[in-house]
Amino acid sequence: MAGGPTETIPVASLRLLRRLRPAVKGLYRFARHADDLTDEGSAPPAQRALALRALHAQLDAIERAAPSAWPDLAAAVRTYRLPLLPLRDLLSAFEQDLHMTRYANYASLLDYCRRSANPIGRLLRALFGCPQPALVAWSDAICPGLQLIRQDIALDYCRWPGVPAAR
Repeated sequence: MAGGPTETIPVASLRLLRRLRPAVKGLYRFARHADDLTDEGSAPPAQRALALRALHAQLDAIERAAPSAWPDLAAAVRTYRLPLLPLRDLLSAFEQDLHMTRYANYASLLDYCRRSANPIGRLLRALFGCPQPALVAWSDAICPGLQLIRQDIALDYCRWPGVPAAR
């Protein structure tokens, strides 16, 4: 989820049904924050991992219907009965980003995509009320492709340890 205000997601959200915008905003804000914890700033990996673990604790609070630092996400989960597993999968992928710099094979890359791209498709399908198995399969096939073709590989490569910054 390469970041920043140049993303097209905030613009595309204007095309959503007005009633779904708060839920999409809550999902996007959580995912964007988690990804930025992983990719942005100069905090060491151990500190970033602690911050991601705190997000797991926030998901636990939402699951228990306890107060959360993410009220818009909690409202979306409650209102639309969104599953939390996709958000937990997303955090798992971001945790992997803290130490994984290369994938041994395509299957391991697709496993990463299963946890980093597919959760967004699954959450949006749940939000729109599209649980049909065929749609799940199509989404799970499309999301990794979208992630891989829009990935800023040069930017990510420069974030890896020991790689000099691009000039």
